[in-house]
Amino acid sequence: MTKTHRENNFDFLRLLFSSLVIVSHSFPLTGIREQETLMQLTNNQADFGGLSVKCFFVLSGFLIFQSLERSKSYFDYLWKRFLRLFPALLVIGIVILFTVALFLYKCNVPLLENHSYLTYYPRMLSLYFLQDNIDGVFQNLPYKTINGSLWTLCYEFSMYLVISALFFVKNKKWRLYLLLALFISIFLLMMIYPAFLQKRFFSLLQMNSYNFYDLGIFFVAGSLLTYVNFKESKIQKLLFYSFLVIIILSLIFHFYSVAKYLFLPYIIIYFGVGATPVISKIGSTIGDTSYGIYIYGWFVQQFLQEKFHFSAYPLMFYSLLITFVLGYISWHLIEKKALTYKNLFSKNTK
Repeated sequence: MTKTHRENNFDFLRLLFSSLVIVSHSFPLTGIREQETLMQLTNNQADFGGLSVKCFFVLSGFLIFQSLERSKSYFDYLWKRFLRLFPALLVIGIVILFTVALFLYKCNVPLLENHSYLTYYPRMLSLYFLQDNIDGVFQNLPYKTINGSLWTLCYEFSMYLVISALFFVKNKKWRLYLLLALFISIFLLMMIYPAFLQKRFFSLLQMNSYNFYDLGIFFVAGSLLTYVNFKESKIQKLLFYSFLVIIILSLIFHFYSVAKYLFLPYIIIYFGVGATPVISKIGSTIGDTSYGIYIYGWFVQQFLQEKFHFSAYPLMFYSLLITFVLGYISWHLIEKKALTYKNLFSKNTK
């Protein structure tokens, strides 16, 4: 099984994908979604935001499955996942509430009598029952959503739970077989009946079955790729370039909707496990700022639009600049410190 190495390209990829989400959002948030760069290049088959989220799930599947295998207990695994998601989320929620109160609120109803203001934070922390808007905020913008990036977190956390069942399967071969069966099952549902369990299950959690299967395929594919040894065989390099060509051809001949599930995960992980000069040092240089950039990006962009009404490219520039700083602060002051408690409940068992 492939091991994660201290020097690899994963931190660079996470930084790239979180940045591309902001790049992609700059177009719809200025009212010109159809001009998003990758949408134009691929005839609406892909956009930078959607592609980046899918790649995030591949990386998560790859790294989280290895975390599961290293965990001393089931609770140890869940605790680590909690520490990775929630401390930064707790803080951004407070930042949003104070920023709304001080700079953004425009409503005749007193702030503390505004029900949507009072319910926003607890619903955000639930992951599953998100509240898009606060009455009196961003009312004149193309999108009134306070933080439109957070919708993916419930799917991420759901995959943490799905994959956690494999903790109780101690035989590694059976883990592989079950992962493969899960991948095939989700893939077939996505292709044949993506509305499966929408009304009976997913709607109860304010989730979308299509998104669950779509993102779940990438997560499970990432987990499966932990069984590939990317360091020892030249055939891995051949597969990388072959799959890259297939993805390009799929965009030209319009079969990307299927090809992305089968070939994109391998491309991402192959590049990720490598140690490309300079970019492999990003994590050790600035830290893992990607999560902070991702969760602050939309709100920062909305704030800038409310105050300055930028066009797409100035919005892109200033929002990237600000969120890089916020992501750096979030990592070093909150996330990194929270992760020092990751072994709090670990047991020294063999």
